[in-house]
Amino acid sequence: ANLAGSLPPWVTCLTFDNFMTKRSMVALIKRLETMGDHVGTTGKHQGTFDALAIRNSPRIGSDSFAPLFKLLGFSPQVETTMRQPPLLSLKMLDLSGNLLGDESVASVLSIIHEERSKCVIERLDVSGNNIKNGVFVTQILRTYVQRHRQSKLS
Repeated sequence: ANLAGSLPPWVTCLTFDNFMTKRSMVALIKRLETMGDHVGTTGKHQGTFDALAIRNSPRIGSDSFAPLFKLLGFSPQVETTMRQPPLLSLKMLDLSGNLLGDESVASVLSIIHEERSKCVIERLDVSGNNIKNGVFVTQILRTYVQRHRQSKLS
């Protein structure tokens, strides 16, 4: 996880496959948080990744992902106080195979679909998770569709 902070600026895709533990997830999040505060020599903020994959790591647990989701722009309930939210340029997020629950996946979707969010994710992979009936996911998507339809009619 500390590798993320020592990569050259031209590396924009990072994959952790069947690797992450709760401890390494905490270390990655701490590293990403500090990267958002630093501007590199090119004028770009460190941590400007286009793609991030944390997949096939079911032993992490859904609760360990919540702090990561807050780095995607902001959490709808709590605005970030960082100068530059980490992962702001992230276009692809792969969370497949982590056995995330319905609430965790809904949390990511709510950040992506929130109007005030600075999140620019275009591709989200949540396959191989524990969404089951998807009550919370369905609720988030239904709200988004209704809001989108209303804005088209206005």
